[in-house]
Amino acid sequence: MKNFEDYSIEIQTNKTVGEWKTTCPQCSHTRKKKTDKCLSVNLGKRVWRCNHCEWSGGLPPIEGNKIEYKIEYKKPEWKNKTDLSEKLVKWFEARGISQNTLKNMKISEGIEWMPSVQAEINTMQFNYFYLNELINVKYRDGKKGFKLAKDAEKIFYNIDSIIGSESVYIVEGEMDVLSFVECGIKNCISVPNGAKSSLDECLNNYIDLFEEKEIIIAVDNDKDGKELQIKLLEAFDYKNCKIIDWKDCKDANEFLIQYKSIEFLNNLKNEIIAKKPSPFDSIYEDSFIDINEKIDYPPIAVSIGFTNYGMEKYPNAFATYGNFSCITGQSKSKKTFFKSLILASYIGGESINFSSCIYGHDSKNKLIIDIDTEQSKFHAQKAFKRVMRIVGISDYKYYKPFALRPYTPKERIEFIEYLIYESDIKDNIGIISIDGIADLVEDYNDLKETQILVQKLMKWTEEKGIHIVTVLHNNHGTLKPTGHLGTAVLKKAETICAIENENDISTVTFMYTRNGPINQLKYRIEDNGLPKVFDDLNETNESYEPKENNKIDYNSKYLIQNESDFIQPDEPPF
Repeated sequence: MKNFEDYSIEIQTNKTVGEWKTTCPQCSHTRKKKTDKCLSVNLGKRVWRCNHCEWSGGLPPIEGNKIEYKIEYKKPEWKNKTDLSEKLVKWFEARGISQNTLKNMKISEGIEWMPSVQAEINTMQFNYFYLNELINVKYRDGKKGFKLAKDAEKIFYNIDSIIGSESVYIVEGEMDVLSFVECGIKNCISVPNGAKSSLDECLNNYIDLFEEKEIIIAVDNDKDGKELQIKLLEAFDYKNCKIIDWKDCKDANEFLIQYKSIEFLNNLKNEIIAKKPSPFDSIYEDSFIDINEKIDYPPIAVSIGFTNYGMEKYPNAFATYGNFSCITGQSKSKKTFFKSLILASYIGGESINFSSCIYGHDSKNKLIIDIDTEQSKFHAQKAFKRVMRIVGISDYKYYKPFALRPYTPKERIEFIEYLIYESDIKDNIGIISIDGIADLVEDYNDLKETQILVQKLMKWTEEKGIHIVTVLHNNHGTLKPTGHLGTAVLKKAETICAIENENDISTVTFMYTRNGPINQLKYRIEDNGLPKVFDDLNETNESYEPKENNKIDYNSKYLIQNESDFIQPDEPPF
């Protein structure tokens, strides 16, 4: 069975009905505008026609196909009763529409069953003609209830008016069309179902009527109208399109009522040429920095120690939301233990007994995602349990650990993106720890691959307002993180700390930070297998005694440690 590909027609959609525009295999390669989508393809009818070279054709019928592509529409009966009641005429006149316009547009009136009120009531009737034949009717009651004729074809209202015209105004409703006609402009049409209209049906069979015409979009000045405007612009591929702005009014009819016909016509002269959006438009808007605008200091996720400034104490930010950090060190330097201490301190609980200087901030009901890429399930679980032991509980519903050792780098990245962007927890994440960031690439010395990964880290944290703690090995004999990946992380991370272990004492040196300086700290692994920081960032080797009265009430809804020992002003002095 032949398909469009056999005729070199590119169809990049899964739809089987509707209209598709693409390049023409007969003429596009010979034209100056080689990417111009001049070939119109009707997917349901399986036919095509080029609007430039006029090449046309169709696919053979599908043998045995029981699908009927042709829809049989019902046409309502035209009763030619355009005599309107005085009440209805006055209703239109109050909206700027004269009786002469009502007669010319064949507005009618009659009793109709309306689903909005579940009764037969008097309605105004907007009659949809094509080639002077009635195709559809929209019924409207006095309470803004609408309905179209049952099983009738959905077409543009007043579509006959654009036959032979050089331009067409497209509006959102019939009252807007009447407003244009009232001002002497007849070549105006409206979509059949307002801003929520599907354009496929009303455009597919009448696309030829719009060829070579100037398209002027004058839809409502509200959210739904703006969405319809974009749909129309995309349907016509922005070609020959202009836009009308109704200023302080909602739509064309409201503008006519407020400003009358002369100003209405003057406003149409202010048409704006529609520009196909560039991907750089949003980048320009999002990335431009107003140097006079006050930008808040990044909210802190984890702090280590504090700085005295006047009478106040400022937390030293180790990790802020919207950034990523890196813990680096030689193999077996106890990097994972320090990572466990960071995550436990973010939660709170009894972690203060293991470090009096590490605090979590704004962590209420926020999830901690702890990812291990290196260890077996047994050893990964042992490390995950360590976090809970430091906190002082056996389980915490906001702590979500995952062991990703069996998976490929590509699968690990895809899983992390699933957690961040698609999963049920995507909007409730505070911190993600990735112990083994090098396992997200095939080769940590591949410049391109490592740059892509670091870009992802920046994108994830910026877009989701989370912090990511990464763990990476050092080059042998130095404090520098491993490979091209380490170099890229070194340049982009908010904080880099290096861990060295000597005589069972691990020393953490905060090599680089975009925030205030953090003093070096030391910790040891106690007999219970848990890390403990020497008190108050001292470099002494003396034993650390837990502070009194720092227990937390586990009946509370969440775990968070007491931060009343220091003040957190809006912005630190550094």
